[in-house]
Amino acid sequence: MATLAGSVGAHCLQTVQHVGDPRGTVEKIAGVNTYIARPVGGAGDKVILFFADVFGALYVNSKLLMDYWAENGYLVLALDYFEGDSYGFHLDEKGFDVQAWVKAKQARTEVLLPPWIDAVRQQYGDSGNALCLHVDELTKSITTGSDKKYVCVGYCYGAPYVMEHVKKDWITAGTALSL
Repeated sequence: MATLAGSVGAHCLQTVQHVGDPRGTVEKIAGVNTYIARPVGGAGDKVILFFADVFGALYVNSKLLMDYWAENGYLVLALDYFEGDSYGFHLDEKGFDVQAWVKAKQARTEVLLPPWIDAVRQQYGDSGNALCLHVDELTKSITTGSDKKYVCVGYCYGAPYVMEHVKKDWITAGTALSL
């Protein structure tokens, strides 16, 4: 995949542990563990596909962020494209080759992502036309109509996958954050 985003650098490997109790669930979609944060009292006609950083969708920080979006009316889905082997498990490994790890994970993500996306669309429904917006316009772009509206949000490692999907006609908007 060609991307404007640079390679994973030192800024992508830093984190501050947040504290809280995630409310979402981990379920299989297309055979891949997926964190699902459901909106309280809503059917979830607004869907965020979240593409996590190197710490992954199952990291507490990611879960709490997705739960926050769900509390604000969004159904949030994030696949564990690291298959339980996020960078967080390698923090204390001396001589760990981050770039080799990233390269291997990107190759695996390329295999996992297409069937996962297809399964999400089949399970949760389809949407309308594409519209690429700035971050501050993201929330405004999603209506509460009966049509399913998908947006992509990605950070660092996940940013290129947002850029890849925002060009599709079923994605309403997207934002990719990378330092």
